[in-house]
Amino acid sequence: MSVYLLSVFIAFTLGYIYLHRTFMLIADWLTPILGYSFIGLLVAAYLLFADPLKYLTLFSIWFFVGFICGLVVGRRWRGISTALSVYSTTSAILILSGLDSIRRARELGLLGGEALSHLPPPPRGLTIAHILEAPVIGTLIARLMELLGGGVITPTEPLSGLPLRLVMRLLAPILVVSVEDTIILIVAALIGAEMGRYVEGRLSPLSNSIRGWMRGGQKVGAVALLLILPLGPMALGSSTQAEAPGFYFEGLIGIADELGSGYVMAFFADSSISLFGVDPDSPEAEGLIYALLLTQEGGLLPASRIFGEFASGLPLISLGRFAPPTLLLITYLNIPREEAEDRASTIASTISSTLGITLRRLASVEQAITTSHGEERLFREVYASTSGLDELSGDYLGLISSADGVAETIHDAFSGGALRPRLLGGSSDGILLFAGLIDVERFDEYVSLGRIEELGLASIIIPEGEGLMGVSGIFTYWRRAVHSPPELHTFDLGQLLGVEGLRLSSEADISRLLLTFLGPDENESIGKLLATVPPEDIPRWINSTLLSKGVSLDPSDLILLFEADVLPHVEVVRELSPTGEGGEVTVTITVINREERPIFDVKVEDDPGAYYPNTLLVLGSTEASWPSLEPNGSRSITYKLKPSIGGVYTLKPVVVQYGCDGGRGVALSDLSELRSPHKPPYMVSVAVLSDLWHGASEMLDAPTGGRGMLTMQLITSAAVGLLIIWEVVKIRRWLGG
Repeated sequence: MSVYLLSVFIAFTLGYIYLHRTFMLIADWLTPILGYSFIGLLVAAYLLFADPLKYLTLFSIWFFVGFICGLVVGRRWRGISTALSVYSTTSAILILSGLDSIRRARELGLLGGEALSHLPPPPRGLTIAHILEAPVIGTLIARLMELLGGGVITPTEPLSGLPLRLVMRLLAPILVVSVEDTIILIVAALIGAEMGRYVEGRLSPLSNSIRGWMRGGQKVGAVALLLILPLGPMALGSSTQAEAPGFYFEGLIGIADELGSGYVMAFFADSSISLFGVDPDSPEAEGLIYALLLTQEGGLLPASRIFGEFASGLPLISLGRFAPPTLLLITYLNIPREEAEDRASTIASTISSTLGITLRRLASVEQAITTSHGEERLFREVYASTSGLDELSGDYLGLISSADGVAETIHDAFSGGALRPRLLGGSSDGILLFAGLIDVERFDEYVSLGRIEELGLASIIIPEGEGLMGVSGIFTYWRRAVHSPPELHTFDLGQLLGVEGLRLSSEADISRLLLTFLGPDENESIGKLLATVPPEDIPRWINSTLLSKGVSLDPSDLILLFEADVLPHVEVVRELSPTGEGGEVTVTITVINREERPIFDVKVEDDPGAYYPNTLLVLGSTEASWPSLEPNGSRSITYKLKPSIGGVYTLKPVVVQYGCDGGRGVALSDLSELRSPHKPPYMVSVAVLSDLWHGASEMLDAPTGGRGMLTMQLITSAAVGLLIIWEVVKIRRWLGG
């Protein structure tokens, strides 16, 4: 029995130590909410369902457990039965941990229709692309996608039977993994038993000597207690480029909005480039409207504000965190779904091979649309990758034409750090690199560009043409890009890019520079367009100037002056101190008025425990108010936090409300992550068992009339007593020879 308990402890502890990185991130995310029983669920699922022939650490864990059982027991069949009992116990832990996690989630309201709004955003590094690459979970999502017909739900596939079909689809791989684990345990136990017999024969003289010393039984009780000592706290429930020249377009767009944010996009269309090895004349490109590869670092949601919002049930903060570093978006027109899937898969494989990355299919959507041509069908495929900006930025910049002009400016701005998110003071807050193939004519007809299209700016950004064309570029944004003294506001594109002027390319067929302020509606918008070839349709609120090719622009050409109600720039900074004595963390919130005018009636509100009502203790006041805050002045408040369990605690943005000439404004801080260390690995096993013990007690409250705790104590005491008797009997038999 002691060998069995020791082996269970070893298997679970090693499973936790070598837990897959994505599983560990998920544990950091949800353990502060669901408790250590959730770690039990993850570890058990990893041990039981991940393929040991694919993950060497799992193979090693089960082999080691089986070997220990055979070695210590010293008998083949008993060693095998002990090893298989350990495997069965891991299954029991999985079930009990799952039930306890569900119970806790229900108590916190995480199983209802608004569950997503109650969950904290995932920690940095945990995106949907990482989840797709994880064992067990990635397979589950892939099987679910298959059942949904690649993401398309049809009347013949009702959702009511989806859970059963999913279980049946997963049953075969689970059985295969179980057989693999069982074989590993049996072989390891047999090897261990043979080794045990050999060792026992070599150590017979020593064994007989120990028997003589212990004969009489006076030390048997002490040894038995020593073997089960680790059970004490548990029992008590403690806590690519072509050569031929072609069409080349360069465009630079700078946009400011009423919040003072700035968005800059450099767009290049070049008929001589392809998409990372994808041949525009290949069969895979037939029927293609676009294939775009996007790599972003905090730039996906800002892009959506300009080009259209994402439709998602997730809160925007969580969506931004879950967004993969790299996405491949492919859309076909009037191509049968199965054929479109094959073509998209070929494109994804070509890009993956060229860039040396892994693109995994994330979603598929088939949509019927009514156009001037009648009823047509769009088929969209989405792929994701964990490869990010650091790995792929050179490949994107390599696609931008080697011509001078805007391309050279963008190269220099990126190399100098102005476009790398938060690399330098004044650098951007987010970036999105893109490259692809688009059918220029059909793109304008079938793809909506959101507010850009509503304001008539699409024709400025997208050049006219026919057929597929290679495109590349950068989209980046600054949370605060407008200098706003009391009267006239300034949007300086040159300052953002870190340049004093700009020369247009002499090689470009078309060059365009657009600077605009997008107000709440068209009547409040203003802009200027500098172009070598203006578009046919220019909104009436944009002033257009015709330029010659290769002309040099002065710094003033890169500045837009406008009058509008732009909120003052109020910066909110939240800082967390290192964990101090007793696990306490000091939080300092600083409100800074970056304007040349005062603000009034300043109110600070923070709610650090919003997601963690039971596991994050707040010490001190999280609110404050001041009658005014002078220009370039600041005020601060402090309080303390004490987490009671390991993991990552994500703190909601601090909300600051203030008065100004234009009425009331709101400023927000960034999200903050408080990382609380987990217990040592060997103590995690104890913590999991403790949580399960308490969970079982609460589940027994209903059938026992509120005496669940007492019932569990009696059951535990009886089990420990029987274990002691069992060990004493075994030791006496051994002493008897």
